[in-house]
Amino acid sequence: MIPIALGTAIGLKQQGSKQKVWCFVGDMTFETGIFYECHKYARNFDLPLYFVVEDNKVSTQTPTKATWNKTRDSASRF
Repeated sequence: MIPIALGTAIGLKQQGSKQKVWCFVGDMTFETGIFYECHKYARNFDLPLYFVVEDNKVSTQTPTKATWNKTRDSASRF
């Protein structure tokens, strides 16, 4: 889903469109390599891609606090 959103944002920018791409992901997806790579690419090339990270307090059936050993709130800064 994340690479597709990135590709869509690239296409919109190439077309000169004013539209934006909103990509909704969960709190554990926020910790994956593909998220960081796509986020960095989108920011470096000023693409119209925005991420919304849902922190539902569960990361792949494990409480988020147990997974990260703390509460994660930096996701909202993307």
